[in-house]
Amino acid sequence: MSGCGAPVELKYTSRVDLQQLPAKHQQQIQASLEDYFGTARFPKFLAVAPAEEQPADAPQPKLIEREDRGHLQHGQAVYLNQCAGCHGVTGDGQGPAAKYLDPPPRDYRLGKFKFTSTPRGVKPRRTDLQRVLRRGAKGTSMPSFPWMTEDDLEAVIDYVMLLSSRGELEYRLGQVAQADLTEEDDVVPAIVAEQAQGIALSWDEAEQQIVRPLTREITPSEETIAAGAKAFVQLNCYKCHGHDGRGIKTGNIGKDDWGRVARAADLTTGTLHGGGRPIDIYRRIYSGINGTPMPAFAQPDANKGETETQRSDTIWHLSHFVNSVANGQPLPMDVIDAEIREQLKAQPVEPAAAPSE
Repeated sequence: MSGCGAPVELKYTSRVDLQQLPAKHQQQIQASLEDYFGTARFPKFLAVAPAEEQPADAPQPKLIEREDRGHLQHGQAVYLNQCAGCHGVTGDGQGPAAKYLDPPPRDYRLGKFKFTSTPRGVKPRRTDLQRVLRRGAKGTSMPSFPWMTEDDLEAVIDYVMLLSSRGELEYRLGQVAQADLTEEDDVVPAIVAEQAQGIALSWDEAEQQIVRPLTREITPSEETIAAGAKAFVQLNCYKCHGHDGRGIKTGNIGKDDWGRVARAADLTTGTLHGGGRPIDIYRRIYSGINGTPMPAFAQPDANKGETETQRSDTIWHLSHFVNSVANGQPLPMDVIDAEIREQLKAQPVEPAAAPSE
């Protein structure tokens, strides 16, 4: 259990915000989590059985194994050795080394992952998790594991999915208890099953959802980069990333879903966390970044009569521009400044206030 820091205690910790709930609800939520996911010493990964397998009038739904327990023990061993030092035993991003890292390690418990090949709000596909583990996240403390065996890789991915599903179920049940239940009510098995089914379904459905560009990428050129620079202004990317691409550090563009102040990336550093391939950048622009203020730009501008294929070409051009900036090429500032001037000209002029008498 070495990872990046000192040995860690083999115990799942509860969310701090659950302490605001009545003690009864806290106990019922923790009991439900053990029913579905076991304990840190004896993990399991259960799911609600299909409707046709459910016994009639049973006091609680029948559960089935989602993953083999021996496989989970293997994944946990890999996780504790390689990941828990940063991400924590519970997957809360609070491992012993976390306080020394910026950006901090990912907290899996919201069920949100930033860099995926899926649309905004959708879980990652298994290949997304494989890619992050194999290649790491450039510009962060997330290392690459190219040497990891396939057995270790697949096992640790399933264990991370267990931690994420467990944390998301804990979060959802806390929200339901706070919003819908009185102190006299119980967190009954039907409520738990409904939330658990939704989480499991979201992972399963993600495998069938992938962002595929509607148009084929053309070879990058000075023309496509200039078109991307115009789009950088037209889509208002410069208002967060700065007209020079360095990111506006003095302004607060909001907080991410983990409660941290969000800052727009400095594109000139070349550290594109989600990957530097053209398709990676395309997907970041198309879908945005889960859990952050970075929006999706998938929808064409209907007011301008833009089509979906035109928007796809625009995203390719913008990805060429971002890639050129990340690779240290000079920004076409004449194009950017001219486009900003055009944008300012097009803004409606506020009527002058009437003079006071």
